[in-house]
Amino acid sequence: MRALGVFATVLSLTAGCGSCEPADSRVPFGADTGTPAEAPAPDPEPPDPAFEPRTGETFPAGTRRVAIEGAPIELTDADIRAVLAVDLEGDGDRDALVVTADGGTTTLRHLRRDGPRFGEAHELARMEAPGEA
Repeated sequence: MRALGVFATVLSLTAGCGSCEPADSRVPFGADTGTPAEAPAPDPEPPDPAFEPRTGETFPAGTRRVAIEGAPIELTDADIRAVLAVDLEGDGDRDALVVTADGGTTTLRHLRRDGPRFGEAHELARMEAPGEA
């Protein structure tokens, strides 16, 4: 009698599985139902601005004062070895990137252009010659 009860329970459970829906509406698990919807193409990234080579001016050892585009640059603590005038801030004024040398130390400095003159030099990078540090 117990076996009959188990059989009836299993029969009722399996009979209810899918019996309420038409056979064609069931989807087998993991079956491919067609091609997936295509994702929209991402917006193309704007192209990088082309590299624009620039040429600065170089100066001999011992140079402490130069004029760049009519504005003087004068340093008392190091020699001015190279200058590149470029608008770093996008404000329309061409600032100065200055490479200086003092003994075994080479320094890259930024001088912001302020109208007819350059402002104070700000150190961006410093490199010591081997054995000098």
